[in-house]
Amino acid sequence: MDKEVEYRAIPGFTGYQASSDGKIWSFWVNKGKRGVAIGEARREIRGGVDKDGYRKVILCDGKRSRKYKRVHALILETFVGSCPNGCIGAHNDGNNQNNNINNLRWSTQKDNIDDKKAHGTWQCGENHGNSIVTSEQVIAIRSMRESGMTVKNIADTFNLKIRHVYQIVSKSTWRHV
Repeated sequence: MDKEVEYRAIPGFTGYQASSDGKIWSFWVNKGKRGVAIGEARREIRGGVDKDGYRKVILCDGKRSRKYKRVHALILETFVGSCPNGCIGAHNDGNNQNNNINNLRWSTQKDNIDDKKAHGTWQCGENHGNSIVTSEQVIAIRSMRESGMTVKNIADTFNLKIRHVYQIVSKSTWRHV
């Protein structure tokens, strides 16, 4: 059975709380011409999704200063503490929408990439949105070059730019293959 939801003040942001179930809450109330003030009622901030697919919210200081923050980072900072040097927020299950504190941890970039590979969410090679070749084509390109075929002929064969073939052959791209 799930534990009861816990609410804590977000460090550095007066009038906001994070909940252990991965939500961000505000106590700020618009008082019209009198400005804003902290009220009694808590309301959830829905926020949006950033360019990388993570939930984000905008937190204000009651004046005009706004900060865009990823929800998972706010949850971790609130319930675990500040981010250690060299670490990032990681989702244990690979679902970047699941911001429950039980699904989050501070992790190194390398460990996070290993997790993404295990979950199948790593955007590398064919899984990357800008990919123009497949793993099989990369292997063929390298084999053709090793057998003496010119980079220009390989580029023509695969309808690629010469610089893309150089990048593949030199392993400046597709290092994992």
